[in-house]
Amino acid sequence: MLPLKRVAEKAHNRTSVSRTISILLQAVIKKSDQEQLRFREYVRGRRDFTADEQATLDIDSVEAFQDIWGVIVKSKTAMEERRKRGSKRVGQCTLDFFAAASDILNYIGPLLNLIKDIGAPYGGMAIGTMSFLFAVQKAIVKVRETGEETLNKNVGFMKDIQEALARDRLSVLRGLLGLPVYEAKKNYELLLQYEEDHKYLTSNGNKKLETMGMARIEELQKDQRWMDWRTSPESSLLFLAGYNHDVGFGQCWLSPAAIHLVKTMYNKPPSDAGVFAFYILGLRSKQQKDEHLTEVLAHVLIQLLSQQLWALQDGDISDDLQAAFERYATVVATATEDPKNTFRKPQNMEIVQTAALKVFNLFYHENPEKQKTVWIIIDRLDRVKEPPGRLLEVLEYLVANAKVKVKILAVVNGWDWPDLRDVVRSLAEKRDEGVIVYEVEQTRR
Repeated sequence: MLPLKRVAEKAHNRTSVSRTISILLQAVIKKSDQEQLRFREYVRGRRDFTADEQATLDIDSVEAFQDIWGVIVKSKTAMEERRKRGSKRVGQCTLDFFAAASDILNYIGPLLNLIKDIGAPYGGMAIGTMSFLFAVQKAIVKVRETGEETLNKNVGFMKDIQEALARDRLSVLRGLLGLPVYEAKKNYELLLQYEEDHKYLTSNGNKKLETMGMARIEELQKDQRWMDWRTSPESSLLFLAGYNHDVGFGQCWLSPAAIHLVKTMYNKPPSDAGVFAFYILGLRSKQQKDEHLTEVLAHVLIQLLSQQLWALQDGDISDDLQAAFERYATVVATATEDPKNTFRKPQNMEIVQTAALKVFNLFYHENPEKQKTVWIIIDRLDRVKEPPGRLLEVLEYLVANAKVKVKILAVVNGWDWPDLRDVVRSLAEKRDEGVIVYEVEQTRR
C-alpha cells in the first residue's frame, strides 16, 4: 500500500496537469474567438451576405445550429435528386446522404457543447461561426441549383433549335432531289402492301413452281456467297439474279428474300449499330420502267440522312451537301428528258456518285469501335428507266470508294435484263473488289 503522502502527491500532480491543459486549451479558444471577432466584422461590413445569413452569427446553441443543418440537408438532397435519374438510384443516394449528415450532426453537436463549456467564457462564438458557414453553404447550393436548372433549360432549348434547323435543312435537300416528305413508317407500310401483292401474283396459278418461302429464304442465306457478303469485314456488293421458270412472268421469284431482309433490319437493327436504307422498284409506281436512276438513289440518300440529322446541324456539312445536291438536281432534270443518254456523259455520273459518296461518308468514324456499317437493299434494279448497268455502276463505285463499310444487296429479274449474262461475266471478274454474284433459277417442285 502506498503511503498517504505519495498518494496525495500523485493526485496533486494530476490536478496540476489537468489545470495546465485547461489553461492552454482556453488560450487556444480565446485566440480562436479573437479571430472570429475579426471574421464577424468582415462579414458585417460586406454586402455579399444577406441579413439572414449574418444573423446566424449570433446563434449560440446546438439546437439552433441543428435547425440550420436540417435546412442544408434538405436543400442538398433535393438538388441531388434532380441530378440523378432512376428511383432506385435516387433513393439510395438520398439515404446515403442523410446517413452521412446524421453522422456529422451526432459528432459535431457534442463537440460544440464541449468547446462552449470548457472554454468559458470563450468558445460561444464557435456555434455562430459554424451556423454562418452552413447558411452560406445553403445559399451556394441554391445558386448552383438555380444555375443548373437554367443551364439544363438552355441546353434543352438549344437542342430543340438545332434539331429543328437540321430538319429544315433536310427538307431543303429533299426538295432539291424532287422527293415528297419521307416517313419511315409509311415507307414500311408500302413495303408490306407490296409484299402482299407479290405473294398473290406469284402464288396465283403457279402451284407447281418453287416459291421463295421462309424455308427457301433460310436456305438461300446459308449459301456461302450470301454468308461471305454478310460477314466479310470489307465493303461488298451481292448481285442476286433470279430466273423465273416462266420467262415472261415479270415478277422476280427472289424478291421475297430482299423484302425479308428489309423487314428484319427494320424491326431489329443491325447488331453493329449500323444503318440501312432500301428501295423496291415498283413499290410506288405500277408502271414498268418508270423510275429513274436519280430517283432510286435519291430515296436511299434521304433515308440515310434522316438517320444522321446531327450532321446537318453543322453549317459547313450542310452547305457542302446542298451544293452537291444542287448539281444533282441538274442531272435529275436532264435524266427526265433523256434517260437513255444522260449517263453516257461522264460528268453526270460523277455528279451523282459524288453526291452519294458525301452522304455515305457521314457515317464514317475514325474510331473502329464506333464504326457503323451502311446496309443498302435494292430490289428489281432491272426496272430502272435508264440502262440498269448505270445504277449498278454507281453502287459499285460506292462499295469501292466509301470510307465507311458498305453492304449492298441488289436483286434483279434475270429475264428482264437483256444483256445480263454479259454483265454477270464482267462482275464475276471483280470478286477481289468486293462484288459477289449469285444466280438462282426457279425450278418445278
